[in-house]
Amino acid sequence: MRVVSGVLLLAVAAAIFFFSSQTYSQQNLIPKMRTYIQEDTLARMLPDMEIEYNGKLLQAKKSPYQFTQVILRKGAHLFMYGLLACAISFVLTFYKWAKWKKAMLLYGVVISIAALDEWNQRSSFQRTSKPSDVVIDVIGATLGVAISLLAMTAFRSVKQRKINNQN
Repeated sequence: MRVVSGVLLLAVAAAIFFFSSQTYSQQNLIPKMRTYIQEDTLARMLPDMEIEYNGKLLQAKKSPYQFTQVILRKGAHLFMYGLLACAISFVLTFYKWAKWKKAMLLYGVVISIAALDEWNQRSSFQRTSKPSDVVIDVIGATLGVAISLLAMTAFRSVKQRKINNQN
């Protein structure tokens, strides 16, 4: 299982760097969105809200494709770094260290990969590197750890009930 956990961790980290190495046009979701949904239909589905992105104000109702793309891309950050944190946690289960040491190592690795990811984006054509994305990545990692802890607790609870019911 140690090998599996290590391979999983490397695969997630490689996927993060693969995506950050892509150009903007390779990651642009707007052409695909246009083939599946009309702009006015998407605008009606979105809440009347706005976000600041790259120094510009994006309004969901006025720029629904751009707004949706930003939300999906930031959601991808949350998901990938949540997955990364789960993979790191899986690797760390094989070590008998104090929980605080594991947490420090987990966040150290997440922050390091997030910073390297942003640095890597700087060399990708038409991509921007933002320190605020590292914060989003850490939030994603925290959500990933929280969800995995809840899942493990639920799994243990179900397993314990089965054991108790057999007795």
